[in-house]
Amino acid sequence: MQNCNHCGKCCTKYGAAELDTNQDEIEMWALVNPEIFQYVKNDQLWFDTKTGEKLTQCPFIVLSSKKYPQDKDKYTCNINQNTPQECPH
Repeated sequence: MQNCNHCGKCCTKYGAAELDTNQDEIEMWALVNPEIFQYVKNDQLWFDTKTGEKLTQCPFIVLSSKKYPQDKDKYTCNINQNTPQECPH
């Protein structure tokens, strides 16, 4: 496996598609990470907190600011230490 270059492809293309989690993770989020748990619905990831609609990408991926306009897009994860076990990063 190669090192992450923060291109965001894993999280923007695959981060909501079929990403799976387990009951232990969901229960942990419910107890200690409600900011993550609010995006869980019927034990599945990621749903809009207002509409309940399935999101097309992980809600915790953030486009980093660029130093120069010509720089490639780079992304960071706001829940890096608490991502689902199957998270592809």
